Amino acid sequence: MNKLTYEKAWRILERQARQFFLKLQERQTGERDEVKLHDFIRENFEIVEFDEDVIVFCDEYEQTYEHDIV
Repeated sequence: MNKLTYEKAWRILERQARQFFLKLQERQTGERDEVKLHDFIRENFEIVEFDEDVIVFCDEYEQTYEHDIV
């Protein structure tokens, strides 16, 4: 079994929750920019914890979100 690392968790989160982040980016910056999306995610969110099933992350206001890994 492959062990999930912090970087793998980030890649999974960015790929699987892409539409969620695009909507937030548009709401916060007024634009949807696929090129700048990676930087937007890394600057505004932090992974709090993760395992093989779920990634818990928060924004700069400490609002917590859970993403089930599919």
